[in-house]
Amino acid sequence: MNDRDSFWHAYFSGLHGRHDLESAKRVGMSNDRVTAQEYALVIESCGVLAEKRALDVGCGLGPLARGLHALGAHVHGIDYVDTTIEALRQSDPTIEWSQEDISQPTAVLLNRRYDIVCACEVLQHVDPNETLRMLWGLLAPGGRLVGFVPNAACPIVQRVEKHYSGTYRGISSPTLANLAMQLPDVAVAVIRGASFQPEQTVVPYAASSWQRLEAAEWSAPPNRLQFVLVRQAIAPAVPSL
Repeated sequence: MNDRDSFWHAYFSGLHGRHDLESAKRVGMSNDRVTAQEYALVIESCGVLAEKRALDVGCGLGPLARGLHALGAHVHGIDYVDTTIEALRQSDPTIEWSQEDISQPTAVLLNRRYDIVCACEVLQHVDPNETLRMLWGLLAPGGRLVGFVPNAACPIVQRVEKHYSGTYRGISSPTLANLAMQLPDVAVAVIRGASFQPEQTVVPYAASSWQRLEAAEWSAPPNRLQFVLVRQAIAPAVPSL
């Protein structure tokens, strides 16, 4: 077992069979309320879900995949840890679950196309350039990629980076803009920030307005960055006269 195998198997140890959000929170996220709001913001940005083909990348114990499925999507959840995937197959057979290493995706995954790809708390653990290119290639025309990542400019995220040395790296909005510019057929590229509120009785995050990705500015660095990239739809053929 390599270092990455050891890290993720240890992270999920003892959590299998438990589906509460506290168990399913992602590395670097502080509590279940933060996790719940993040999933809500992701689902809000997916658009119409009924009958859509959706991929949940790094599905963990499956709470986001279950939410997408409940709203009518045909969901495929993938994760790196095989024992996690096997537990999900047993508990939720109505959703498709697959063990995948997105750093080395299988031909089965690469040959599929999805209307929605969700990368929630994933890009900080992998090469974001290669991963974004791969995920973009999985999108059908008119599809959208919804990402949620820790902001590299946030002091809280910088402290978490030190704690998870080598397995966690924040991403800045200029970096995301640069990566998006390298993708083909991008029709829409927008971003918003999620910042911790001074008063968190109702919800922990305050979400900013959407901005164009290449022109994003912040008065103070948000804790999380959410981006949506929409792939151009195929233009209808012009009938010949």
